[in-house]
Amino acid sequence: MPGRFEAADDLERALTRVGELLEAEGEPWDIVIVGGAALNLLGIVARPTVDVDVLALGKPGRSHRVEQPPDALPSSLARAIRTVARDMRLPEDTPRATTSARTAATSGISWH
Repeated sequence: MPGRFEAADDLERALTRVGELLEAEGEPWDIVIVGGAALNLLGIVARPTVDVDVLALGKPGRSHRVEQPPDALPSSLARAIRTVARDMRLPEDTPRATTSARTAATSGISWH
């Protein structure tokens, strides 16, 4: 069904494509994914999902330093996500920021 990831393969294909677009722009990002998308990718669950919750992000080459993401995704990352969402017929409001999950999940984390 258009508008959601039916299987982990679809999700992995979308994330790979986002990475390829960012690499082509010379703007790669490392992201930490949580929630249903992460569980799907790990094979723990097999259920459709419409979003990818990003808990943190970082720039490659910085000793894999993970940084708390800003309220808005970096423009290069948001642009790549929108392109892949359009191509895969995902919701028009992609990317969506879900800060409530991030705040709850990171309350005990020290960001460096």
